Amino acid sequence: MRTAIHALADLRAHPWRAALSGVSLTIGVLAVVAIFTISSVISEVFIAGAEQQFGRKITVTGTLEHLAPSADTVRAMLDAADPFTQAGGSAALIVESTSVPGISHPDAAANNEPFARESIKFVAGNLDSIRRLPLISGRWLNSREDYPLEITLNPTAADTWGGVGAQLALQVTPYSPTLTATVVGVAADGSNDPVVYASLPAVLVYQPDLLSTANVQLILHDKAADDTTFREVAERIAAAGGGTLEPSGMKRSDQVDRLLADLRTQQRAFLAIALLALVISALGILNIGLASIGERARELVVRRALGATRSGVISQVLLSSMIIGLIASAAAAAAAIWGVQWWVPQQIPLGSAIEPPGVPWTAVAWGALAAVATTLIGSALPALVAGRLDVATALRD
Repeated sequence: MRTAIHALADLRAHPWRAALSGVSLTIGVLAVVAIFTISSVISEVFIAGAEQQFGRKITVTGTLEHLAPSADTVRAMLDAADPFTQAGGSAALIVESTSVPGISHPDAAANNEPFARESIKFVAGNLDSIRRLPLISGRWLNSREDYPLEITLNPTAADTWGGVGAQLALQVTPYSPTLTATVVGVAADGSNDPVVYASLPAVLVYQPDLLSTANVQLILHDKAADDTTFREVAERIAAAGGGTLEPSGMKRSDQVDRLLADLRTQQRAFLAIALLALVISALGILNIGLASIGERARELVVRRALGATRSGVISQVLLSSMIIGLIASAAAAAAAIWGVQWWVPQQIPLGSAIEPPGVPWTAVAWGALAAVATTLIGSALPALVAGRLDVATALRD
């Protein structure tokens, strides 16, 4: 208890020295948390972009052939996928016409003006659960119902054709009848080119032969499924549509594992920088501690002369440093939590697929632990020096 009182008195007697040590240590801990957070954000940026375009981790894609050209085909295939989706998976069909589809405003189409040839993906199922498709406005289209015909645009297409509520004319092939569709949402898909997502079941009501003349892709996603499960599900879905799965089967299409492997080197570099920041903090504390011992030599030996033990002097110096470490850790943790929970999300653009990082509690805990350890290591040598001061020599000087 007496040692603690002396340690607190020591801090009050030298506030600027304590503040300087605390600031140095706080910066070191903040550097650790910031570096881990930046590493997490950078990883998230790359992964978000990949998941927007290729699907979330463990997504497979295959081609379906010889499907029955009927509006009921897709409904039967989605029903066959229900056991898989109800167990936590996601399934979607994407059909792209071999002829370039067209899009126009209804008035222009009525006046026989040429259609603009755009990329239109006819979708059914849960594509928005497989790929990161954050909504900027509205909602994702209903891709199980055959009426009304709903479409979702990406931001580039919305800039050209209008946002939620706009009525557009679609043409599946250059010679097919004109269909009227309603824009129900705008979703960020990571593409800089205009892309239109249209409800496949609704289009098949008017153009059932699309299934036999277009490229039909089946996309499955499940974090826990293996290759055998994916193939069995795909074959069941294909059979429900009267078709077959292409012999090449289901192939992994997401890029997440490759990106994570590429980012490991970067994460190691960030860790090395974090450790370097703590080493610099420890050297700063060591330097301040040695300088203060030189200044306080007479004070400490007077305490020794008045009966203080060598271990008591060492404990006082160590405890003073530990108190600084605990205060610095608390301040750094509070600043880190505030920054990650409030400041970082403010920097993410609206409609971005990037998910705000959570508080890196592991980094906060390790940073706080490292701060205390750093203070002990940085103050160990000054404490030993203080304990070895020669009373007679110091008093004579």
